Amino acid sequence: MVISELLSQGLRIPEDVSVIGFGDFSAAQQILPHLTTVRTPGVEIGRMTVRRLADLLSRKPDDRRPLRIQVPCSIIERESAGPARIDPTPAMR
Repeated sequence: MVISELLSQGLRIPEDVSVIGFGDFSAAQQILPHLTTVRTPGVEIGRMTVRRLADLLSRKPDDRRPLRIQVPCSIIERESAGPARIDPTPAMR
């Protein structure tokens, strides 16, 4: 896992590196630091997919236009993400 590898390299989370996951699986709360994630409504995505497939199958092949479906997601803030560190020394070029 990314967090384990970063910690093994001596990096601090979130002081040195922020880590954000996707899916908000139960493991996100079982690791330390707890993982900030994006939560998606999986059941609703499945429902929309089935409806869209049924709609496409009922249409003629030349009437199957692309459709954009927006799904609301939310960020679940935990301990693995923080503000960007500001380096007081200018970058060397």
